Amino acid sequence: MCASRGETNRLGGARGSRRSTSDTVWSTRPFLVRPPAARRQYPARRDDISARSHVGGHVLRALLGVSENVKELTIPSTACGFCGRPGCVLSLSTTALPPSTHPEVSSSCPRAHHFVLGKAKRSSARMPSTNVPIRCLLCPQTAGAFHWKFSIFHHIRVAHPLFWDSSKGSISSTVPQIFADTLAITSEELGRIAADAPLTYPGPVI
Repeated sequence: MCASRGETNRLGGARGSRRSTSDTVWSTRPFLVRPPAARRQYPARRDDISARSHVGGHVLRALLGVSENVKELTIPSTACGFCGRPGCVLSLSTTALPPSTHPEVSSSCPRAHHFVLGKAKRSSARMPSTNVPIRCLLCPQTAGAFHWKFSIFHHIRVAHPLFWDSSKGSISSTVPQIFADTLAITSEELGRIAADAPLTYPGPVI
């Protein structure tokens, strides 16, 4: 049933009257929750999840020797997976909540945000990079050695040289399979991000 003239509508204004600038308009459009602008080192042009995959692409290309025309060079050994810059401290913890264990990522990066670790491990056309925080299983469990996936190869080469094959520039066959599996990328991910890279990926490509 139509409202009569002068009846107040759900937006708070009178039907048929001109809405004043003080009227409140409620929108059902989806929105993104971002960290406060004051915490950002620079403004984001993508949503946080897309930006993280975008940064992961830069790190992988740098790791594989792909030259890019960018303002700041990416250093794979120290690159933060959120912003691509060095200096951000990363940690990973698990909170036991039966019936499963939920990994939690903690970072000092101003661009750090919550994301689902399991989903981020799967490459897709929209989110090709699987650069996620992982634990180094070669370190003592009490050491708390956590690294971004594409940055951990430098750690293995320096901290665990017995598990590094210098002749191939990759992890050696002595790396436990359960750990090697966490370092793997698919041929689809490699093709989406760095198809013509001059260097080979230092972990398994499946």
